[in-house]
Amino acid sequence: MKIKKYTNLPLLIIGIIFVPIVLLLISGYTFSENLNEPIQLEQDAEFIYHIDVIYDDINANLLEYSDNSIYVEDILPNDLTFIKFQTDGVITDPNHYCGAYTTVKNYDENTRKISFNVNGLSDRCVVRVGILVKTGTTNTRVDHYNTAKATYKGEQYNSLSVHSYIGNENQDLKRVSYSFNGIPNDKLNTIPSDKYYSVGQEVTLEEPEKVFGYKFLGWTSNDVTITDNTFTMPNTDVTIVGNYESLNYQKYKVTYKIEGYIPKEFILPETKEYYETESVPYRKNFSSEIYYNIYDEQYMFSDIVFSNNVVKIGPEVFVMPNSDVTVTIIFEKVPYFITYNFLGNIIPKNAELPQSSVNNVSNLFSFDNTERLSTLKNYNFIDVEKAINDSKNYYGLSAHYFGDKVNLVKDYKSTICTNLDTDRTVRCRFLGWLYNDEFNMPSHHLNIYGTWMEIAGTFEPEITVEITNPKDYYEKDEVVEFKTTIKNTSDVDIKDLVIENKFNDQIFVESNNYSVKENLITIPELKANQSIELFSSYVVGENSNREFTNELEIISAKAENEYYLENSDYSASTNFETRKVGDSTPISNNTNNTNTTNDTVIEKNETVPTETNNTPNNESTVPKTSDNAYIYILLLVGSLILIIAIVIAFIKNKKSKKE
Repeated sequence: MKIKKYTNLPLLIIGIIFVPIVLLLISGYTFSENLNEPIQLEQDAEFIYHIDVIYDDINANLLEYSDNSIYVEDILPNDLTFIKFQTDGVITDPNHYCGAYTTVKNYDENTRKISFNVNGLSDRCVVRVGILVKTGTTNTRVDHYNTAKATYKGEQYNSLSVHSYIGNENQDLKRVSYSFNGIPNDKLNTIPSDKYYSVGQEVTLEEPEKVFGYKFLGWTSNDVTITDNTFTMPNTDVTIVGNYESLNYQKYKVTYKIEGYIPKEFILPETKEYYETESVPYRKNFSSEIYYNIYDEQYMFSDIVFSNNVVKIGPEVFVMPNSDVTVTIIFEKVPYFITYNFLGNIIPKNAELPQSSVNNVSNLFSFDNTERLSTLKNYNFIDVEKAINDSKNYYGLSAHYFGDKVNLVKDYKSTICTNLDTDRTVRCRFLGWLYNDEFNMPSHHLNIYGTWMEIAGTFEPEITVEITNPKDYYEKDEVVEFKTTIKNTSDVDIKDLVIENKFNDQIFVESNNYSVKENLITIPELKANQSIELFSSYVVGENSNREFTNELEIISAKAENEYYLENSDYSASTNFETRKVGDSTPISNNTNNTNTTNDTVIEKNETVPTETNNTPNNESTVPKTSDNAYIYILLLVGSLILIIAIVIAFIKNKKSKKE
């Protein structure tokens, strides 16, 4: 018998068949047939009886999606003795894939209840669980009626009732029939069929069906005395009455909404009403699909949140409280991954990679999470995993959303690397990425490669700039004199050291130790642990109040024996101010009254921010406060004269009209 109480729920079929252990199978006695005649079993013999569970998900939709967790139980008839569970397996068409499943089996000696769970069973597949039992002995006849029950998403499903017996085939039998009080018959999933027992047999009543909205009060009968759900069969037919009462529950609404990112083709479940304490199915996991918004950005399921504390009774079932419930579905953007690989045989040990735009990327998209990997294969996440597994030089990854700005590390400091060919620890220097340093993340994954080289070491020169004739300010035609010092702090000679002059108005003193061409100063050689001084000057060429910055930066240098300039910032600067002749009003917030210069020394691994002001000499000067006052007074006087003229003209015009 097939049970399908709700058409929007998957169909469950539970069957029980008996198989003699010596014959393996009694042909014809299957759960799908109506057995008009009972099965006679041998006395004091072992049998395997099977419970088959069939899952049919042909009606599943967004709301009723499930992980297929099914709970099955069966009360073993009194005359049968439980021995053990037999091996279970999937029964299906060999051409149909059923997927993985697990069963957790248990037998309770006190209640004689057999139970097990089936998880992850694919639709249109069958799980068969075998139970090895032994029959008893009798001088008359003992009848068995066996019905298994399954619970799925809070709903109960019953198998066919299988009738078997041991003993005298021609024994006179009396009938037991069932009726119900306080509940309409159509509320019941099944109504027990009539059963027949021999006089004197102990009869165990069936477990009452759990019906939502009704409370079972108990079994009663005018024909027998019921004790602990059993009675002794008299020499007459018996009628058993099942008594229920209505709980008069109220209905409340379950409403769905989406928070945050909204995929354009996602269909939000409709608002539905449920009775208080009713089992409400909801979909916990949408991760098997990828969705898109109007900009074709990809989204995936992130979480589901309830408006109040509902009680969950299954993976995707909660109990309806005595209030409305809002179910909030949250989606997140699908991230794209960048895998970083370093080509060649030199691989760094501690190179920093770009920060991921996606929070908790290592937890959300762990390669150890098989379920997440299976989900993300829809947007080629497997390509990322393959890129990692196939590359011996894989270094790490970062995750970003489409359009995010990604900044690669341009200049790594020299560090410690591993030479893969010799397995040695060596010093190394970064040569660059084979990709743009800055870019916006595209709508696909990226494999980016960089290269390192083995070096003997690095050198880091120092540069300082100072004013040799410091003053609070300088006036027109006065000279500002500078001294720039370059120091080689290493034990190797430096060759072709190039300095960029960012204050083009200064003039350098000619020397045989360096050359000047446009804004570049080149020092051919600087011996180990030696220094060189460069002198320059600037003539104040305008009568103005201004602040100037003189900045210079070492941009390249070479050395012998595989030594290289360390990737760092080598710049220095100093500031000075000019004033109009006779004007000592300060124009800056410089509080250093003893020395207006701002000499800067760049030490190793230090970067000093500077502010450059290279305004050409023909730029307009800044007027003093007194000049501004004169202008405001002239404007005010002119405005008053204009108003008086307009008033006089108006009066004259009015007089002429009267005349």
